[in-house]
Amino acid sequence: MKNKKWFTLIEMLIVIVIIGILAAAIIPRLNSARGRANDVARKADLNQVATALITYQLDTGKFPTTGGTIDNIEKELRDWWMTSIPKDPANNVTFSGIDGIEIWLQSPYYLYTPIKKNWILNGWFILMAQMESHWQANFIFCQDTQKIWPDSNYDKIHLCSSIIEDKNENECQLASEDNWECIYYDQSQLRYIYKY
Repeated sequence: MKNKKWFTLIEMLIVIVIIGILAAAIIPRLNSARGRANDVARKADLNQVATALITYQLDTGKFPTTGGTIDNIEKELRDWWMTSIPKDPANNVTFSGIDGIEIWLQSPYYLYTPIKKNWILNGWFILMAQMESHWQANFIFCQDTQKIWPDSNYDKIHLCSSIIEDKNENECQLASEDNWECIYYDQSQLRYIYKY
């Protein structure tokens, strides 16, 4: 009786099927882990930018007045000890939600706008990033009419205490003074806001 030296076709197919099943189970988890890591990096970036902006304000008595992407305030950030302007880790983000940007922004940069508090303009600011996972987000952006503008008041920008996904109802609900729970149906609605 000859020794068996080669796999049969059936054995090869079984191995391929097992590899396919394992790949289908593992790849979504890897993507989810990458998204969570990106979100952690985004929050760290916004903290770094906020520190530079606060230092700028302490030295000059005001925040930069130009809103939009943070590359618009690159000079101010570099003058206050930022050697480089942070970019979104995904580097191909498309999002909106701040300072009258009329189209969805395709930019690797985060968003910035000065806002008012106690009805005083340019005394505070908002930084914004788009998030990949709702457990890292703290704000829902539903439509262009809800953008944050420079005349937005600090106390009127409500952050979410909890965020729920509801794909069945196609519902998007922001936090309010009465309800701090947010509902989204599309990942593109998820934001993280650094509010100072």
